[in-house]
Amino acid sequence: MISRFLFFLLFSLLTFQAKSQHLIGLSREKVIETLKESNFVIDNTSKNTTYNYLKYVDRNEEKTLLVFFTKEDFCSSTKLMCDYSSIKETIAKYNKIYKKKSSSVWNYQKDGKTFKVELRKEEWFYSVIITPKLK
Repeated sequence: MISRFLFFLLFSLLTFQAKSQHLIGLSREKVIETLKESNFVIDNTSKNTTYNYLKYVDRNEEKTLLVFFTKEDFCSSTKLMCDYSSIKETIAKYNKIYKKKSSSVWNYQKDGKTFKVELRKEEWFYSVIITPKLK
């Protein structure tokens, strides 16, 4: 029973992370449509008028995803915040699927563009920030 749960949890995390790399460049409407198929639900409990973003939480409320948009409402970056219980699996996965640049930075290419994946360790959680790589 527990191994099924762990398999489902890991599969959900990997599925989301695979989809998340494709959010950059998508319109707000397409991001909302894409995330409807994930384990994340929109969270409208807080607003920040300084930034143009959507906030999502996973159904277990263990992860938070911020999707940032340009003035034209296209995704410019994402920030996934997780508790430390999954950090080892995340790093191992990224080491396998992305090109490692340092202990906490990876790159990947999509549609001829390079994107940067950066893992930042915070006090209570870690974040994974995905942005277009600047030349």
